[in-house]
Amino acid sequence: MTEKESKRRIKQILENIMESYFEMDNKWYILDLNHNAEIEFGKKKEELIGKIFWHEFPSNKPIWDNFHRAKQEKKHIKFEAYSPISMKWFEMHIHPFEDGSSVYFHDISERKSLEHDLKESEEKYKAIFENTVNPTMIIEEDMTISIVNGEFEKVSGYTKKEVEGTKWTKMACTEDMDKMMEYHRLRRINKDAAPKKYEAHLLNKKGEIRNIYLTIGLISEKNKSIVSFMDITELKKDEKELEKYRTHLEELVEKRTEELEDVNKALAESEEKFRELFNRADDMITLVGLNEKGIPGKFIEVNNVASQRLGYTREEFLNMTPADIVAPEKLLEIPENAAKLVKNDCVRFEIVHITKTGKRIPVEVVNHVFRLKGERVALAVSRDITERKKYEEELEKLVKDLKRSNEELEKFAYVASHDLQEPLRTIASFTQLLERRYSGKFDRDADEFMDYIVDASFRMKEQIEGLLEYSRVKTDQSGFQPVNLDMVLNQVIEKLKVFN
Repeated sequence: MTEKESKRRIKQILENIMESYFEMDNKWYILDLNHNAEIEFGKKKEELIGKIFWHEFPSNKPIWDNFHRAKQEKKHIKFEAYSPISMKWFEMHIHPFEDGSSVYFHDISERKSLEHDLKESEEKYKAIFENTVNPTMIIEEDMTISIVNGEFEKVSGYTKKEVEGTKWTKMACTEDMDKMMEYHRLRRINKDAAPKKYEAHLLNKKGEIRNIYLTIGLISEKNKSIVSFMDITELKKDEKELEKYRTHLEELVEKRTEELEDVNKALAESEEKFRELFNRADDMITLVGLNEKGIPGKFIEVNNVASQRLGYTREEFLNMTPADIVAPEKLLEIPENAAKLVKNDCVRFEIVHITKTGKRIPVEVVNHVFRLKGERVALAVSRDITERKKYEEELEKLVKDLKRSNEELEKFAYVASHDLQEPLRTIASFTQLLERRYSGKFDRDADEFMDYIVDASFRMKEQIEGLLEYSRVKTDQSGFQPVNLDMVLNQVIEKLKVFN
Protein backbone atom coordinates (compact mmCIF):
# COMPACT_ATOMS: atom_id res chain seq x y z
CA MET A 1 0.00 0.00 0.00
CA THR A 2 1.45 3.41 -0.95
CA GLU A 3 1.89 6.22 1.57
CA LYS A 4 -0.72 8.23 -0.28
CA GLU A 5 -3.19 5.35 -0.13
CA SER A 6 -2.44 4.85 3.58
CA LYS A 7 -3.08 8.51 4.37
CA ARG A 8 -6.29 8.39 2.36
CA ARG A 9 -7.56 5.39 4.35
CA ILE A 10 -6.60 6.97 7.69
CA LYS A 11 -8.40 10.16 6.68
CA GLN A 12 -11.47 8.12 5.74
CA ILE A 13 -11.42 6.34 9.09
CA LEU A 14 -11.11 9.63 11.00
CA GLU A 15 -13.95 11.08 8.98
CA ASN A 16 -16.28 8.21 9.89
CA ILE A 17 -15.51 7.66 13.58
CA MET A 18 -18.24 8.55 16.06
CA GLU A 19 -16.02 11.00 17.94
CA SER A 20 -15.14 14.54 16.87
CA TYR A 21 -11.53 14.89 15.79
CA PHE A 22 -9.12 17.72 14.96
CA GLU A 23 -5.35 18.06 14.61
CA MET A 24 -3.01 21.00 15.47
CA ASP A 25 0.66 21.71 15.08
CA ASN A 26 2.91 22.87 17.94
CA LYS A 27 1.95 26.51 17.30
CA TRP A 28 -1.75 25.68 17.71
CA TYR A 29 -2.57 26.03 13.98
CA ILE A 30 -5.46 23.75 12.98
CA LEU A 31 -4.27 21.19 10.42
CA ASP A 32 -7.35 19.02 9.93
CA LEU A 33 -10.76 18.10 11.44
CA ASN A 34 -13.56 15.66 10.67
CA HIS A 35 -17.25 16.26 9.94
CA ASN A 36 -18.35 15.69 13.59
CA ALA A 37 -15.90 18.38 14.70
CA GLU A 38 -17.39 20.77 12.11
CA ILE A 39 -20.83 20.16 13.67
CA GLU A 40 -19.59 20.77 17.25
CA PHE A 41 -17.53 23.86 16.30
CA GLY A 42 -20.34 25.23 14.11
CA LYS A 43 -17.86 26.06 11.36
CA LYS A 44 -16.77 24.44 8.09
CA LYS A 45 -13.36 22.82 7.64
CA GLU A 46 -12.37 25.49 5.12
CA GLU A 47 -13.01 28.22 7.70
CA LEU A 48 -10.77 26.60 10.33
CA ILE A 49 -7.77 24.94 8.65
CA GLY A 50 -4.71 27.18 8.96
CA LYS A 51 -6.28 29.22 11.80
CA ILE A 52 -4.90 29.36 15.36
CA PHE A 53 -7.20 27.31 17.56
CA TRP A 54 -7.26 29.79 20.49
CA HIS A 55 -8.16 32.68 18.16
CA GLU A 56 -11.18 30.84 16.88
CA PHE A 57 -12.22 29.38 20.23
CA PRO A 58 -11.33 31.50 23.28
CA SER A 59 -10.12 29.12 25.98
CA ASN A 60 -11.36 28.47 29.49
CA LYS A 61 -8.73 27.60 32.09
CA PRO A 62 -9.35 23.80 32.42
CA ILE A 63 -9.08 23.25 28.64
CA TRP A 64 -6.07 25.55 28.29
CA ASP A 65 -4.22 23.90 31.21
CA ASN A 66 -4.75 20.38 29.92
CA PHE A 67 -3.70 21.24 26.33
CA HIS A 68 -0.49 22.83 27.61
CA ARG A 69 0.25 19.96 29.99
CA ALA A 70 -0.15 17.40 27.18
CA LYS A 71 2.14 19.49 24.96
CA GLN A 72 4.81 19.85 27.67
CA GLU A 73 4.69 16.32 29.04
CA LYS A 74 4.27 14.68 25.62
CA LYS A 75 1.76 12.14 26.92
CA HIS A 76 -1.90 11.27 26.40
CA ILE A 77 -4.29 13.21 28.64
CA LYS A 78 -7.97 12.47 29.20
CA PHE A 79 -10.26 14.98 30.94
CA GLU A 80 -13.81 16.35 31.08
CA ALA A 81 -14.59 19.99 30.41
CA TYR A 82 -17.54 22.31 29.87
CA SER A 83 -17.63 24.39 26.69
CA PRO A 84 -19.33 27.78 27.13
CA ILE A 85 -19.46 28.09 23.35
CA SER A 86 -21.71 25.10 22.75
CA MET A 87 -22.90 24.93 26.37
CA LYS A 88 -22.09 21.21 26.47
CA TRP A 89 -19.88 18.87 28.46
CA PHE A 90 -17.19 16.95 26.56
CA GLU A 91 -14.82 14.11 27.32
CA MET A 92 -11.53 14.99 25.61
CA HIS A 93 -8.46 12.92 24.68
CA ILE A 94 -5.25 14.75 23.70
CA HIS A 95 -2.57 12.68 21.92
CA PRO A 96 0.63 14.74 21.46
CA PHE A 97 3.17 13.82 18.74
CA GLU A 98 6.45 15.38 17.69
CA ASP A 99 5.05 18.14 15.45
CA GLY A 100 1.73 18.75 17.18
CA SER A 101 -1.21 16.90 18.70
CA SER A 102 -4.48 15.21 17.77
CA VAL A 103 -7.63 15.71 19.83
CA TYR A 104 -10.62 13.40 20.07
CA PHE A 105 -13.74 14.51 21.95
CA HIS A 106 -17.39 13.55 22.32
CA ASP A 107 -20.51 15.02 23.94
CA ILE A 108 -21.21 13.70 27.50
CA SER A 109 -23.88 16.29 28.41
CA GLU A 110 -26.62 13.66 28.72
CA ARG A 111 -24.48 11.55 31.06
CA LYS A 112 -23.68 14.62 33.18
CA SER A 113 -27.38 15.45 33.40
CA LEU A 114 -28.18 11.92 34.54
CA GLU A 115 -25.44 12.08 37.16
CA HIS A 116 -26.87 15.37 38.45
CA ASP A 117 -30.41 13.94 38.61
CA LEU A 118 -29.13 10.84 40.40
CA LYS A 119 -27.33 12.95 42.99
CA GLU A 120 -30.47 15.03 43.59
CA SER A 121 -32.54 11.85 43.99
CA GLU A 122 -29.99 10.60 46.52
CA GLU A 123 -30.31 13.82 48.52
CA LYS A 124 -34.10 13.49 48.60
CA TYR A 125 -34.28 9.91 49.82
CA LYS A 126 -31.55 10.56 52.42
CA ALA A 127 -33.60 13.48 53.74
CA ILE A 128 -36.68 11.26 54.07
CA PHE A 129 -34.64 8.51 55.76
CA GLU A 130 -33.02 10.89 58.23
CA ASN A 131 -36.28 12.63 59.16
CA THR A 132 -38.64 9.66 59.43
CA VAL A 133 -40.41 9.61 62.81
CA ASN A 134 -39.26 6.08 63.75
CA PRO A 135 -35.72 4.94 64.71
CA THR A 136 -34.35 3.31 61.54
CA MET A 137 -31.13 1.55 60.52
CA ILE A 138 -29.71 -0.38 57.57
CA ILE A 139 -28.02 -3.73 58.29
CA GLU A 140 -25.59 -5.45 55.93
CA GLU A 141 -25.65 -9.18 55.17
CA ASP A 142 -22.82 -9.77 57.71
CA MET A 143 -24.99 -8.10 60.44
CA THR A 144 -22.97 -4.86 60.38
CA ILE A 145 -24.93 -1.63 60.90
CA SER A 146 -24.09 0.63 57.96
CA ILE A 147 -26.27 3.66 58.75
CA VAL A 148 -28.76 4.88 61.38
CA ASN A 149 -30.97 7.98 61.54
CA GLY A 150 -31.18 10.67 64.19
CA GLU A 151 -34.26 9.16 65.83
CA PHE A 152 -32.25 5.96 66.44
CA GLU A 153 -29.66 7.99 68.38
CA LYS A 154 -32.37 9.48 70.63
CA VAL A 155 -33.94 6.13 71.54
CA SER A 156 -30.81 3.97 71.85
CA GLY A 157 -28.53 6.54 73.45
CA TYR A 158 -25.74 5.63 71.00
CA THR A 159 -24.30 8.13 68.53
CA LYS A 160 -23.99 7.26 64.86
CA LYS A 161 -20.22 7.07 65.23
CA GLU A 162 -20.58 4.50 68.04
CA VAL A 163 -22.83 2.07 66.14
CA GLU A 164 -22.18 2.48 62.43
CA GLY A 165 -19.74 -0.22 61.38
CA THR A 166 -20.51 -2.44 64.41
CA LYS A 167 -22.72 -5.55 64.73
CA TRP A 168 -26.36 -5.12 65.74
CA THR A 169 -25.93 -8.00 68.20
CA LYS A 170 -24.33 -5.61 70.74
CA MET A 171 -27.80 -4.11 71.35
CA ALA A 172 -29.79 -7.38 71.35
CA CYS A 173 -30.77 -9.14 74.59
CA THR A 174 -29.64 -12.73 75.19
CA GLU A 175 -33.22 -14.06 75.18
CA ASP A 176 -33.80 -12.71 71.65
CA MET A 177 -30.38 -13.45 70.11
CA ASP A 178 -30.98 -16.96 68.66
CA LYS A 179 -34.37 -16.01 67.25
CA MET A 180 -33.15 -12.79 65.62
CA MET A 181 -30.04 -14.38 64.09
CA GLU A 182 -32.16 -17.23 62.67
CA TYR A 183 -34.60 -14.70 61.16
CA HIS A 184 -31.61 -12.82 59.67
CA ARG A 185 -30.38 -16.03 58.03
CA LEU A 186 -33.79 -17.17 56.74
CA ARG A 187 -34.60 -13.77 55.28
CA ARG A 188 -31.66 -14.07 52.91
CA ILE A 189 -32.81 -17.48 51.70
CA ASN A 190 -36.38 -16.37 51.15
CA LYS A 191 -37.56 -12.87 52.10
CA ASP A 192 -40.92 -14.33 53.23
CA ALA A 193 -39.37 -17.09 55.36
CA ALA A 194 -39.03 -14.84 58.44
CA PRO A 195 -41.56 -12.46 60.06
CA LYS A 196 -41.44 -8.88 58.84
CA LYS A 197 -42.55 -7.59 62.23
CA TYR A 198 -42.23 -8.92 65.76
CA GLU A 199 -41.52 -7.88 69.34
CA ALA A 200 -38.01 -7.94 70.80
CA HIS A 201 -35.84 -6.10 73.32
CA LEU A 202 -33.25 -3.36 72.87
CA LEU A 203 -30.32 -2.90 75.25
CA ASN A 204 -29.64 0.85 75.18
CA LYS A 205 -26.36 2.57 76.03
CA LYS A 206 -27.35 2.92 79.72
CA GLY A 207 -27.89 -0.83 79.95
CA GLU A 208 -31.68 -0.46 80.16
CA ILE A 209 -33.87 -3.01 78.42
CA ARG A 210 -36.51 -1.42 76.20
CA ASN A 211 -39.42 -3.27 74.62
CA ILE A 212 -39.51 -2.58 70.89
CA TYR A 213 -41.75 -3.53 67.95
CA LEU A 214 -39.57 -4.23 64.91
CA THR A 215 -40.47 -3.88 61.25
CA ILE A 216 -37.90 -5.37 58.85
CA GLY A 217 -37.73 -5.24 55.07
CA LEU A 218 -35.14 -6.58 52.64
CA ILE A 219 -33.42 -4.58 49.93
CA SER A 220 -33.15 -7.55 47.58
CA GLU A 221 -30.78 -5.93 45.12
CA LYS A 222 -28.12 -5.56 47.82
CA ASN A 223 -29.21 -8.20 50.31
CA LYS A 224 -29.41 -5.55 53.03
CA SER A 225 -32.11 -5.17 55.66
CA ILE A 226 -33.83 -1.94 56.61
CA VAL A 227 -35.00 -2.08 60.22
CA SER A 228 -37.38 0.33 61.92
CA PHE A 229 -38.82 0.03 65.39
CA MET A 230 -41.16 1.63 67.88
CA ASP A 231 -40.40 1.83 71.63
CA ILE A 232 -43.40 0.16 73.32
CA THR A 233 -41.94 -0.11 76.84
CA GLU A 234 -44.55 2.14 78.40
CA LEU A 235 -47.35 0.28 76.65
CA LYS A 236 -46.06 -3.05 77.96
CA LYS A 237 -46.26 -1.75 81.55
CA ASP A 238 -50.03 -1.69 81.32
CA GLU A 239 -51.15 -4.84 79.53
CA LYS A 240 -54.83 -4.06 80.02
CA GLU A 241 -54.47 -0.67 78.34
CA LEU A 242 -52.25 -2.20 75.67
CA GLU A 243 -54.93 -4.76 74.87
CA LYS A 244 -57.51 -1.99 74.52
CA TYR A 245 -55.43 -0.22 71.89
CA ARG A 246 -53.79 -3.27 70.32
CA THR A 247 -56.01 -3.16 67.25
CA HIS A 248 -55.11 0.47 66.64
CA LEU A 249 -51.40 -0.29 67.15
CA GLU A 250 -51.51 -3.17 64.66
CA GLU A 251 -53.05 -0.91 62.06
CA LEU A 252 -50.43 1.78 62.74
CA VAL A 253 -47.55 -0.68 62.43
CA GLU A 254 -49.05 -2.08 59.23
CA LYS A 255 -49.08 1.39 57.72
CA ARG A 256 -45.51 1.99 58.87
CA THR A 257 -44.56 -1.33 57.24
CA GLU A 258 -45.86 -0.08 53.90
CA GLU A 259 -43.89 3.15 54.39
CA LEU A 260 -40.71 1.19 55.16
CA GLU A 261 -41.16 -1.03 52.12
CA ASP A 262 -41.12 2.17 50.09
CA VAL A 263 -37.94 3.24 51.91
CA ASN A 264 -36.37 -0.06 50.76
CA LYS A 265 -37.00 0.94 47.18
CA ALA A 266 -35.71 4.47 47.74
CA LEU A 267 -32.48 3.09 49.16
CA ALA A 268 -31.92 1.20 45.87
CA GLU A 269 -30.76 4.62 44.52
CA SER A 270 -33.77 5.11 42.26
CA GLU A 271 -35.87 8.24 41.82
CA GLU A 272 -38.89 6.09 41.02
CA LYS A 273 -38.49 4.19 44.31
CA PHE A 274 -38.09 7.42 46.28
CA ARG A 275 -41.29 8.86 44.83
CA GLU A 276 -43.20 5.65 45.60
CA LEU A 277 -42.15 5.92 49.26
CA PHE A 278 -43.01 9.61 49.36
CA ASN A 279 -46.47 9.06 47.93
CA ARG A 280 -47.45 5.90 49.79
CA ALA A 281 -46.85 7.31 53.28
CA ASP A 282 -50.00 7.38 55.39
CA ASP A 283 -49.33 10.96 56.52
CA MET A 284 -49.22 14.12 54.44
CA ILE A 285 -45.56 14.98 53.64
CA THR A 286 -44.44 18.27 52.13
CA LEU A 287 -41.17 20.09 51.37
CA VAL A 288 -41.10 23.90 51.50
CA GLY A 289 -38.39 26.51 51.16
CA LEU A 290 -37.65 28.78 54.16
CA ASN A 291 -36.51 32.39 54.33
CA GLU A 292 -33.97 33.62 56.91
CA LYS A 293 -36.73 34.01 59.55
CA GLY A 294 -38.03 30.49 58.97
CA ILE A 295 -41.21 31.69 57.21
CA PRO A 296 -42.24 29.01 54.67
CA GLY A 297 -42.40 29.90 50.99
CA LYS A 298 -43.92 27.86 48.16
CA PHE A 299 -44.18 24.08 48.29
CA ILE A 300 -41.24 22.30 46.65
CA GLU A 301 -42.80 18.85 46.76
CA VAL A 302 -45.95 17.18 48.13
CA ASN A 303 -46.99 13.54 48.30
CA ASN A 304 -50.21 11.95 47.05
CA VAL A 305 -51.76 11.99 50.54
CA ALA A 306 -51.64 15.81 50.48
CA SER A 307 -53.64 15.90 47.23
CA GLN A 308 -56.10 13.22 48.39
CA ARG A 309 -56.65 14.89 51.77
CA LEU A 310 -56.94 18.54 50.69
CA GLY A 311 -58.24 18.14 47.12
CA TYR A 312 -55.51 20.13 45.32
CA THR A 313 -53.47 18.69 42.46
CA ARG A 314 -49.69 18.54 42.76
CA GLU A 315 -49.41 21.36 40.19
CA GLU A 316 -51.76 23.55 42.26
CA PHE A 317 -49.75 22.84 45.41
CA LEU A 318 -46.47 23.95 43.77
CA ASN A 319 -47.99 27.43 43.26
CA MET A 320 -49.18 27.66 46.90
CA THR A 321 -47.65 28.21 50.35
CA PRO A 322 -48.61 26.58 53.70
CA ALA A 323 -50.52 29.76 54.55
CA ASP A 324 -52.95 28.95 51.70
CA ILE A 325 -54.11 25.73 53.40
CA VAL A 326 -54.28 26.97 57.04
CA ALA A 327 -57.54 28.09 58.69
CA PRO A 328 -57.77 31.94 58.85
CA GLU A 329 -57.84 32.07 62.65
CA LYS A 330 -54.59 30.03 62.78
CA LEU A 331 -52.54 32.23 60.40
CA LEU A 332 -51.02 34.23 63.28
CA GLU A 333 -49.46 31.02 64.60
CA ILE A 334 -47.27 30.61 61.49
CA PRO A 335 -44.65 33.25 62.53
CA GLU A 336 -44.59 31.84 66.09
CA ASN A 337 -43.94 28.29 64.84
CA ALA A 338 -41.36 29.62 62.35
CA ALA A 339 -39.41 31.28 65.19
CA LYS A 340 -39.36 27.99 67.15
CA LEU A 341 -38.23 26.12 64.02
CA VAL A 342 -35.31 28.53 63.46
CA LYS A 343 -34.25 28.15 67.09
CA ASN A 344 -34.52 24.35 67.41
CA ASP A 345 -34.45 23.01 63.79
CA CYS A 346 -37.48 20.90 64.81
CA VAL A 347 -40.94 21.86 66.02
CA ARG A 348 -44.19 19.99 66.74
CA PHE A 349 -47.55 21.79 66.82
CA GLU A 350 -51.25 21.41 66.07
CA ILE A 351 -53.05 23.47 63.43
CA VAL A 352 -56.16 23.30 61.23
CA HIS A 353 -55.98 22.65 57.46
CA ILE A 354 -58.71 23.78 55.06
CA THR A 355 -59.50 21.58 52.05
CA LYS A 356 -60.29 22.94 48.60
CA THR A 357 -64.01 22.47 49.40
CA GLY A 358 -63.72 24.29 52.75
CA LYS A 359 -63.67 21.26 55.07
CA ARG A 360 -61.63 21.73 58.28
CA ILE A 361 -59.13 19.01 59.25
CA PRO A 362 -57.20 19.25 62.56
CA VAL A 363 -53.63 18.00 62.12
CA GLU A 364 -50.48 17.45 64.18
CA VAL A 365 -47.42 18.71 62.29
CA VAL A 366 -43.76 17.76 62.86
CA ASN A 367 -41.32 20.08 61.05
CA HIS A 368 -37.62 19.31 60.53
CA VAL A 369 -35.11 21.70 58.93
CA PHE A 370 -32.28 20.48 56.67
CA ARG A 371 -30.34 21.67 53.66
CA LEU A 372 -31.19 20.60 50.13
CA LYS A 373 -28.86 21.75 47.36
CA GLY A 374 -27.46 24.40 49.73
CA GLU A 375 -30.86 25.90 50.61
CA ARG A 376 -32.71 25.63 53.94
CA VAL A 377 -35.92 23.63 53.53
CA ALA A 378 -38.49 22.19 55.93
CA LEU A 379 -39.84 18.66 55.81
CA ALA A 380 -43.34 18.67 57.31
CA VAL A 381 -45.19 15.49 58.29
CA SER A 382 -48.87 16.27 58.97
CA ARG A 383 -51.06 13.69 60.69
CA ASP A 384 -54.88 13.84 60.66
CA ILE A 385 -55.99 13.93 64.34
CA THR A 386 -59.72 14.24 63.74
CA GLU A 387 -60.50 11.06 65.70
CA ARG A 388 -58.22 12.07 68.57
CA LYS A 389 -59.87 15.48 68.81
CA LYS A 390 -63.26 13.76 68.86
CA TYR A 391 -62.15 11.59 71.80
CA GLU A 392 -60.75 14.64 73.62
CA GLU A 393 -64.07 16.49 73.21
CA GLU A 394 -65.99 13.46 74.49
CA LEU A 395 -63.67 13.20 77.50
CA GLU A 396 -64.03 16.91 78.24
CA LYS A 397 -67.85 16.58 78.10
CA LEU A 398 -67.70 13.56 80.43
CA VAL A 399 -65.60 15.51 82.96
CA LYS A 400 -68.04 18.43 82.85
CA ASP A 401 -71.00 16.06 83.38
CA LEU A 402 -69.25 14.42 86.33
CA LYS A 403 -68.44 17.78 87.87
CA ARG A 404 -72.07 18.90 87.49
CA SER A 405 -73.29 15.62 89.02
CA ASN A 406 -71.00 16.08 92.04
CA GLU A 407 -72.19 19.66 92.52
CA GLU A 408 -75.81 18.53 92.39
CA LEU A 409 -75.08 15.75 94.89
CA GLU A 410 -73.47 18.24 97.27
CA LYS A 411 -76.49 20.53 96.98
CA PHE A 412 -78.82 17.59 97.61
CA ALA A 413 -76.90 16.55 100.73
CA TYR A 414 -76.96 20.11 102.02
CA VAL A 415 -80.70 20.58 101.38
CA ALA A 416 -81.59 17.10 102.65
CA SER A 417 -79.64 17.69 105.87
CA HIS A 418 -81.56 20.89 106.56
CA ASP A 419 -84.95 19.41 105.67
CA LEU A 420 -84.45 16.27 107.80
CA GLN A 421 -83.77 18.31 110.94
CA GLU A 422 -87.21 19.91 110.90
CA PRO A 423 -89.30 16.75 111.67
CA LEU A 424 -86.54 15.61 114.05
CA ARG A 425 -86.84 18.84 116.07
CA THR A 426 -90.60 18.24 116.27
CA ILE A 427 -90.10 14.66 117.59
CA ALA A 428 -87.56 15.82 120.19
CA SER A 429 -89.61 18.83 121.29
CA PHE A 430 -92.86 16.91 121.79
CA THR A 431 -91.11 14.01 123.49
CA GLN A 432 -89.48 16.45 125.95
CA LEU A 433 -92.90 18.07 126.48
CA LEU A 434 -94.39 14.63 127.29
CA GLU A 435 -91.48 14.00 129.63
CA ARG A 436 -92.03 17.29 131.54
CA ARG A 437 -95.79 16.93 131.82
CA TYR A 438 -96.15 13.23 132.43
CA SER A 439 -92.89 12.17 134.03
CA GLY A 440 -93.69 9.85 136.93
CA LYS A 441 -97.30 9.39 135.84
CA PHE A 442 -96.48 6.27 133.87
CA ASP A 443 -94.36 3.32 134.84
CA ARG A 444 -90.54 3.38 134.80
CA ASP A 445 -90.42 1.85 131.33
CA ALA A 446 -92.38 4.76 129.85
CA ASP A 447 -89.98 7.31 131.36
CA GLU A 448 -87.03 5.28 130.07
CA PHE A 449 -88.57 5.02 126.62
CA MET A 450 -89.04 8.80 126.45
CA ASP A 451 -85.37 9.24 127.43
CA TYR A 452 -84.39 6.89 124.62
CA ILE A 453 -86.48 8.85 122.11
CA VAL A 454 -84.96 12.18 123.17
CA ASP A 455 -81.45 10.73 123.19
CA ALA A 456 -81.96 9.11 119.77
CA SER A 457 -83.31 12.41 118.39
CA PHE A 458 -80.17 14.23 119.52
CA ARG A 459 -77.93 11.49 118.07
CA MET A 460 -79.79 11.62 114.76
CA LYS A 461 -79.43 15.41 114.78
CA GLU A 462 -75.66 14.95 115.23
CA GLN A 463 -75.60 12.47 112.34
CA ILE A 464 -77.47 14.89 110.06
CA GLU A 465 -75.11 17.69 111.06
CA GLY A 466 -72.21 15.30 110.32
CA LEU A 467 -73.66 14.62 106.86
CA LEU A 468 -73.94 18.36 106.32
CA GLU A 469 -70.31 18.85 107.35
CA TYR A 470 -69.25 16.02 105.04
CA SER A 471 -71.02 17.70 102.10
CA ARG A 472 -68.90 20.80 102.79
CA VAL A 473 -65.54 18.99 102.81
CA LYS A 474 -64.57 20.25 99.33
CA THR A 475 -65.62 23.88 100.01
CA ASP A 476 -64.32 24.16 103.56
CA GLN A 477 -60.91 25.90 103.42
CA SER A 478 -60.06 25.37 107.09
CA GLY A 479 -58.67 21.87 106.40
CA PHE A 480 -58.85 18.70 108.49
CA GLN A 481 -58.34 18.58 112.28
CA PRO A 482 -57.35 15.82 114.78
CA VAL A 483 -60.24 13.67 116.10
CA ASN A 484 -60.47 11.72 119.38
CA LEU A 485 -61.05 8.18 118.08
CA ASP A 486 -61.88 6.84 121.56
CA MET A 487 -64.84 9.20 121.70
CA VAL A 488 -65.90 8.24 118.18
CA LEU A 489 -65.69 4.50 119.04
CA ASN A 490 -67.80 4.98 122.20
CA GLN A 491 -70.39 6.90 120.20
CA VAL A 492 -70.57 4.11 117.59
CA ILE A 493 -70.98 1.45 120.29
CA GLU A 494 -73.69 3.51 121.94
CA LYS A 495 -75.57 3.91 118.66
CA LEU A 496 -75.36 0.21 117.87
CA LYS A 497 -76.50 -0.83 121.34
CA VAL A 498 -79.35 -3.35 121.28
CA PHE A 499 -82.19 -2.47 123.60
CA ASN A 500 -84.10 -5.34 125.17
